[in-house]
Amino acid sequence: YSRSNIRLEHFGSENWVEDIHAVFHSIQKGVSLFNQFDLSQWYDFTRQTQHVLSRGDSQWSHNKILLQVSLEQPLNSLIRKSAESWLLTGNCNWPRLQRINLDADANDSNLIASYDRHSSNITMACKLNKNLIITYSENGKLIVWGTEKMGPKLECFFPGVQKCCNQSQNGEELCFGDDNGNITLIDINVIEKLRTKKIHKNEVCDCVFINEDTVLSCDRLGYACVFTLREFKITQHIKLDFQGEIKIEKFYGDNYIFWSEENYLSVWNILTGTCVFQLMPHSKDTTLIGIKKIQNNQILSWSINAYSSDTKWKIWASTGDLLSEFQEPEYKSIDGAVQTPDGNIFSYGFQ
Repeated sequence: YSRSNIRLEHFGSENWVEDIHAVFHSIQKGVSLFNQFDLSQWYDFTRQTQHVLSRGDSQWSHNKILLQVSLEQPLNSLIRKSAESWLLTGNCNWPRLQRINLDADANDSNLIASYDRHSSNITMACKLNKNLIITYSENGKLIVWGTEKMGPKLECFFPGVQKCCNQSQNGEELCFGDDNGNITLIDINVIEKLRTKKIHKNEVCDCVFINEDTVLSCDRLGYACVFTLREFKITQHIKLDFQGEIKIEKFYGDNYIFWSEENYLSVWNILTGTCVFQLMPHSKDTTLIGIKKIQNNQILSWSINAYSSDTKWKIWASTGDLLSEFQEPEYKSIDGAVQTPDGNIFSYGFQ
């Protein structure tokens, strides 16, 4: 802990994780000063606090943050005990706050890494391969992260407010839609813009790959179109019966689901350009939070009541017929849901 404090006080948090891991790799090769559980605590701690330590400045330096987060570790944590031993030396000459209610035992963490380099909301994150992750934020910043050394490998900006993004099925390209109706294709391997075309007359709400060369997109006025990426040739036009922040979800075959928070949902065959069915899945006094395709080509939808904060779930057949519904009281928001292999629904949100 003392070495880490000196390192952060004088050199900041650059390469913090790499430094601490190099130290422990050396320890493992030589005389073992810690048991394996002690080592795992340090590994977990560095992964969890890397993004917090990077926020240090001239008034509240990195080593002060190190002390703060170290003392917030569980009571039997090696990191906490090391920080308390350092405090006994009398080197802490700044005011600090300390939490009272702490966990008693330190357990292994499932957290692999935590990153903090975006200054605006992250709108997309996806895995490129086993060693790379790509993230994109509202201000146009795109970052490629390395998972082995747990840090950014490349950062670049693509101007314009990008409203949606999707990755091609072969994993080689990204397709962006912006608030001016433009669609941009980016080569992931070299992170460079391949081509841009104005497809819509207003804000693109969502875009999804149909195959490696074909994309389906939709704008805020309810116009959807299918086009090829190589020539940006439009092959199908669709006019929805609703507008707003419209999202697209793959259904089955050539059928796709279009839905919005304003409680509208319709299924269209994009090959023929015909509507399979449309419905208002929930009552007018609710907000449609999300929809998900589940087994047997069924649709799961959930909404929240603006007055009671109750969440209602409904399951729809592939024909648009209501199969079942149930309600959860006093949930403020369900952010997402997935179906487990055994057919159960797993949801997450906040209360």
